[in-house]
Amino acid sequence: YYLLKNIYGQMSLIFDDQNLPQDEIWALEHYIENVRKTSGESEYLFAKYRLVSPYSLLNEIDSVIAISLSSYEALKRIGDSQGSARVLCPTIYPYIERGELDKAKWAIGIFEKESGWFDTHGNIERGRESYYYVKGFYELAVNHLDSAELFFRKAISSGYLSEGYRGLLSVYRSRNDMDSVYHFSLAYEAAQDTLHNQMRTNAILQMSALYNYNRSQKEAEQEREKSRVLKMRTTFFSGLLVLSVLLLLWFYQRYKNKKKQEILKLSARLESAISARSEISAELQMLKSKDYESVIAAKEAKEAELTETIRRLQQKNEKDDQTDCTEAFVNRSIAQLFIKKSNLKTERPNP
Repeated sequence: YYLLKNIYGQMSLIFDDQNLPQDEIWALEHYIENVRKTSGESEYLFAKYRLVSPYSLLNEIDSVIAISLSSYEALKRIGDSQGSARVLCPTIYPYIERGELDKAKWAIGIFEKESGWFDTHGNIERGRESYYYVKGFYELAVNHLDSAELFFRKAISSGYLSEGYRGLLSVYRSRNDMDSVYHFSLAYEAAQDTLHNQMRTNAILQMSALYNYNRSQKEAEQEREKSRVLKMRTTFFSGLLVLSVLLLLWFYQRYKNKKKQEILKLSARLESAISARSEISAELQMLKSKDYESVIAAKEAKEAELTETIRRLQQKNEKDDQTDCTEAFVNRSIAQLFIKKSNLKTERPNP
């Protein structure tokens, strides 16, 4: 709000200098609103008082008087006598033009006594000398011609030629001094021409400034467009880069997951191999801890025992199946062995 207050305040001054009262009123309304949010009551009242300037340019005299009087009352209410006296100044000349000389005298008395802008000799401070021709027209209205002439000449010496010469022309008309009327008519006409030329020059300068502003604005728009295009390109390539990074991350994550699954499978196979190796190692250890010869001997003994059992079973089976036949008996190997031994045909005949 502080920043906006300063911006709108400066805009109103620029519009006032360019004689654009409607734009000045628009800027001042925003200025007043931001002053209300950021400053005290006194500054707020003076901000509202600044509307006098654009309404004067619009020649809305009733609004000028109303704003000045309301500002006077409000400042008086909060105890700012000096400020309240100063805001009465814009009412003096309208009162004179309307013939309301009592009101003009009342405003002049307060303004000169309480504004703090006058020295002991009645001279107003530098930069505010336009008041001299206002006071001159008041003195002319109350028929104080010598005093009026004095104030008009002070206005001329302060640079207000057009207003001063117009005032002197009125003074000498009242005196019926035709030579002076003719002289000051020419002076007033020359001053008006100078004023018009100055206004024309100012208008040309303002148009030039506006042209330069428009050109600068166009250049700014071109730069803004370039910036927009650059921003779009930057955004596009940034998005492309982000998309590429995301794709790379996705492929990397996929590869990582695949490798993780492979590692899990390898880990399972490794655990299985380790478990099998542990079992085999345990079996080997158990086998190494045993007496293999005794195991073999035991197995052989067991085999011989089983062989004998099988033989007995077979013999028993043959006995059960065969009849008591001598021929069958003689043909058996054991009978043949006994026959050979009895015939002494063996190395050891003893049965």
